[in-house]
Amino acid sequence: MKTIKWTETFEFSKARASEFKITPQGYIKLFLFYLIMFCSVGLFISVHGVIPTILGAIATSLFFLALTWVLNFLPQSVYVNKNGIGSGKTLISYKEIEMVVVGTMDLKGKDFNIISVTTLKNIQHIYGLSDKISPQELSITLKELGVNVQ
Repeated sequence: MKTIKWTETFEFSKARASEFKITPQGYIKLFLFYLIMFCSVGLFISVHGVIPTILGAIATSLFFLALTWVLNFLPQSVYVNKNGIGSGKTLISYKEIEMVVVGTMDLKGKDFNIISVTTLKNIQHIYGLSDKISPQELSITLKELGVNVQ
């Protein structure tokens, strides 16, 4: 079987990030986690004193918080091969898949073609299809591989 690869559209990634965004409380918890982590590491290896170390930890925490926010908007590369469905280094083997839905999803008032993978552990992964991928051909390919396609 030939590997099918595509990259989600930026428009889909942006809509998904704004639809399934981290709550403000989540960002506060993430900031506190970064702050505690960088303060503890900084104070452990610090040679400049407590105040500069804490200020550096705050600045570094804010940088990583902003980086986390920006990374939510980046499109993912998705692939389907003989071993499973994946994105980046994550691969969901066909044995772990309960169901796949190839269809459309309304995000921010616009319909996007998507593939939704539900695992046996009831974890759902949603990937946007690029314009060059035919939903019908993808469904046929997955059915040929023995996947329960809805």
